[in-house]
Amino acid sequence: MNDKALHMIAGLIISLVLGWLYGPLMGLAVAIVAGIVKELWDYMGHGTSDFGDALATAEGGVAGGLLVIFVSYVLG
Repeated sequence: MNDKALHMIAGLIISLVLGWLYGPLMGLAVAIVAGIVKELWDYMGHGTSDFGDALATAEGGVAGGLLVIFVSYVLG
């Protein structure tokens, strides 16, 4: 599977779980921070740092947040 897709899935899962427990904004914020921290870790010599990976994680976080909002609205 493509690396960017894996980052997007990670952001989605983080955002869904934490968004459902603590609200969509918290889930999104943690997904964004997780993506940034992961790329900083890579930058410090533990992998290949790529801004696009952090962006893909954030995009997954946005998708998860929107899904939490949608499901919350539908379930009332």
